[in-house]
Amino acid sequence: MSRTRIVNGKTFIHTEKSHLLYSGKSLIFSAQKTISEEGQKDGVIYGEDFEMEDLEKSSKSDLIKEAYWIDKESSNKTNLMNISSNEINFYIKLDKSTIGKTIKLTIRSLDLVFDDNISVESSFLVKKEEMFFKFNLNAENFQRGGDAIQKLYFLIEIDDEKYKYPLSKDDYLKVHVVHYIPQVMRAQNPSWEVAAKLQDRWFKGNASSEPWKNPVIFKNLLDWILKYSRVKDVYDEIITELWKTDNAIKELKKMIKQMTTDSNVNLKLPSKRGEKSYFGVYSSDIKSYQGVKQPKLNNDKRTENMPLFERFYYQSKSYEISLFEPLDDLTGALASFSFRVIGIGSITNTGNGYLVDITKIGIYIKDSFDFITDGESLGYWSIIDNNVEKLNPFNSDYYKITNNSYQKYRKDYGKGMDFNLYSDIKYLSVNYNFFAKKNEL
Repeated sequence: MSRTRIVNGKTFIHTEKSHLLYSGKSLIFSAQKTISEEGQKDGVIYGEDFEMEDLEKSSKSDLIKEAYWIDKESSNKTNLMNISSNEINFYIKLDKSTIGKTIKLTIRSLDLVFDDNISVESSFLVKKEEMFFKFNLNAENFQRGGDAIQKLYFLIEIDDEKYKYPLSKDDYLKVHVVHYIPQVMRAQNPSWEVAAKLQDRWFKGNASSEPWKNPVIFKNLLDWILKYSRVKDVYDEIITELWKTDNAIKELKKMIKQMTTDSNVNLKLPSKRGEKSYFGVYSSDIKSYQGVKQPKLNNDKRTENMPLFERFYYQSKSYEISLFEPLDDLTGALASFSFRVIGIGSITNTGNGYLVDITKIGIYIKDSFDFITDGESLGYWSIIDNNVEKLNPFNSDYYKITNNSYQKYRKDYGKGMDFNLYSDIKYLSVNYNFFAKKNEL
């Protein structure tokens, strides 16, 4: 199988062995290395096979003592891009004889075919033996899509000779494309601001693939969600009927009974006829509960940290994302999620049981913001065009992003926290009552 590429009107054909065939008069690509016309026959270069990397020197130059990527903050050697910005930094120690000369630096991205996924080029006058360089690796520098992790090296040109540094591929700078996802989100029109903020929260958190340990409450989230008509239809169904169905009331009885035994609540039922007490848990204090089923783990049980109100919801309704939904801030932020309902009201002892009056209901959403499922596609992202597609656009500008892309970032940086996301609670006044036997509460 071969790949063909047009560069400056010339045709390049790349075969499985990384050899080049050429039709035309001269071959120029990547770092401006030219193969002469000698040995051409019938418009094709003949001679011994050669590898792509043979066109650029990779051996150490006597003029270059050391050259490697460094961390922005510590100036220590690194193979990871700065976590907090688009800035990348490079250190070169040169031989004294280079002072006064001009060096040309070209950043390239390692690739199986053409090392040109990233394009950054600058020239500098050597003023001293040790030099530090910084570059902002922005959207316009991404020339093509490809692997979700780009590996960068420098071509250093001195006296018309080019050298690759760092010397070892293990020291090439890893650039995880997911680093740019929040920037692409914010570049959408209208901006995907909520989706980007949730991404920021994930990137800033310490490494964790256990969302049940990391609850996050996002203020004003529910009001924002309800601006989307496709979601409000589900919400309207909840507030008109689902909160008071027979099955919902049966579950609410269980929750009230659970409130009487939970040490975080200690609800006291009225003991005498005519006495009244009040129920309802809406505290957002974080509590730990053992043996909670985890859908992401096929309902295996784990200890879960949650806002206290989550322990006592009595009705739930899922919003399932459709393949036909538009790509927008809501899709980028949440995809599928669940509405939850809590009840607030009073309990009156009737002698032979209890009259339960629901005076308020509270609605909130819960979502697991995680990258647990291996291979799950998160779309195709173009950094240079700030564009997103659900399906493969078969365009070389795009990167396929999956859950594994985020998992690899977490492994390299020790950052990236999966979390359970909760909205704040939206309260509605209602008026509904039911009878409960004493053994039901």
